[in-house]
Amino acid sequence: MARKGGARKTIPVRLTAAPGSESETADAGEDRPSRDSAPSEQALGISVEPLSQEDARDARLSSVIRSGGALVVTQVSPDGPAYERLADASIGGPDIILRVNGQATRTRADLHRALASTRSGDILMLTVLSRTGDGWQPRVVRLRRQ
Repeated sequence: MARKGGARKTIPVRLTAAPGSESETADAGEDRPSRDSAPSEQALGISVEPLSQEDARDARLSSVIRSGGALVVTQVSPDGPAYERLADASIGGPDIILRVNGQATRTRADLHRALASTRSGDILMLTVLSRTGDGWQPRVVRLRRQ
């Protein structure tokens, strides 16, 4: 019901699913983290892999390699909390996750442990390396866990 100029007017409304809802994106598997992603990855809307030997050849990442490695963001879901905050290789990345809530994330198991004490809706602090024109730059990204 709406009022315009003092007169009552009823406006019929039909609700539909929001864009990006489960029913509309079920067929868009390439835009979502893979089904074999760990629940911890799905909570952030990302897919990750450990830093590879190929990545290790980048001299600017030598300190990361010496510290035991990190996780490379391989995919970011458009309906996840990391969308437009973390980058995968398709949009100028990939970002490299060094820490989650202060805990080192060298493996998927480390990521799972870092998220084990958090719940849906919690704010997470990720320390990441992002590729820029000046090389790899550290930054902090805050995300709300799904």
